[in-house]
Amino acid sequence: MITWISALRLSLLVTAIATLGLQATEQARAQAEPAWRDAAAQCALTLPPGWIMRAAEEIEQVNAQARAMAGNRAPTYATGMVHDSLDGRYALIQVLPVPGPGRYEDIEKAFGLKTKEIEADARNVLGDNVRSLTIGVAHLDRALNRFTLRAALTGPDGVPLQAVSWGHLGKTHIVILHCYAPASTFEASLADFEQLANGIAFDPGAHFVPSALPARLSGVINGALRGALIGGVCGLVVYVVHRLKRVK
Repeated sequence: MITWISALRLSLLVTAIATLGLQATEQARAQAEPAWRDAAAQCALTLPPGWIMRAAEEIEQVNAQARAMAGNRAPTYATGMVHDSLDGRYALIQVLPVPGPGRYEDIEKAFGLKTKEIEADARNVLGDNVRSLTIGVAHLDRALNRFTLRAALTGPDGVPLQAVSWGHLGKTHIVILHCYAPASTFEASLADFEQLANGIAFDPGAHFVPSALPARLSGVINGALRGALIGGVCGLVVYVVHRLKRVK
């Protein structure tokens, strides 16, 4: 025989379990919903745990600083995020339109021709804002339709920074994720950066499909390379602002 006390306890237990289940469902739904989306590129980002999107006004500060440095050659960043660990990790997303369908060979050739040219150009643009910078060799993964690029730079404070960029190839746009961390912790951060990159996906039908016709991609590659380097300097804004808010 169940007493009223036992019945009450059972009711409270069922309510508690239901509440926990609802909270878990809401958390899972929040993680599955895109944290950012670009309608023109038909591309979205699902944010993995540990990363926090930054406010639009903070990204505009980054873009304003980039324009002050590079003028009409400055990259424009669509959004950005920082890692909640406050260990210096941050990332920026850049969206670039492509002039039309092209071939994988065109992308590989454009990177080969433009890397050193943009490296020299970035030195002139950044001036005293960097002590040194280098761009690595780009790697194109045809199976995943994305390229990877490494870079390194040292700011005016003498602290070395490393970067990795993943360029996701779409039908009409390239969506580039630029990730940054202090050189001392960069290698340990790569797994988290790649998880972040894996959260970027195009809508069905919006993926890159190689064409038999060549494409003029030099302008797109220029923008991607500048975005990787200039973001390393200007993107510090989003990390510093986030850190100051956390300290408060």
